[in-house]
Amino acid sequence: LSQNKPPLHYFDYFLKLDWEVAITHPGERAYRTADELIGAAAKQDEGKAPPSVTRNRLSAGTFKIKEFSSEEVPLDGQWQLA
Repeated sequence: LSQNKPPLHYFDYFLKLDWEVAITHPGERAYRTADELIGAAAKQDEGKAPPSVTRNRLSAGTFKIKEFSSEEVPLDGQWQLA
């Protein structure tokens, strides 16, 4: 480490998106109300929340983005896409 050099700062960003796909008939509501979710949790073992806020979930998953970024700006001012 040199006291003459300016510090180099890096920022670590993490973005997590949860998604799910549900099926409903036209005019039906896909998501359950808070009261319906609490009722479903009360009926399950140990009062845990249901795995989904929908009644008819077909699929679900998580999409994660981890990004490292620096506060250094390129000389030309243009950032390259990775």
